[in-house]
Amino acid sequence: MSNGSDSFNVTDLSGALNDEARAGLVNSLKNKLQNLTEEHADVLENLSSVVRKRVEVLREIQACYLLLCLAVLAP
Repeated sequence: MSNGSDSFNVTDLSGALNDEARAGLVNSLKNKLQNLTEEHADVLENLSSVVRKRVEVLREIQACYLLLCLAVLAP
């Protein structure tokens, strides 16, 4: 973590993890996201079509961000 604050820099995280730990972290995050998606899938079915579309767009943005983070963490 940088400067002892509650926030962190992804670059700091990348430098602190070896390849095996980094792979484990990525897999844990993927599994957690998958589990959360499965748990809340039925909730989305009950939303209006406008709200579902917004959620879809937010998921696309989130996926792009995740890919960017993984690119930064990649060796």
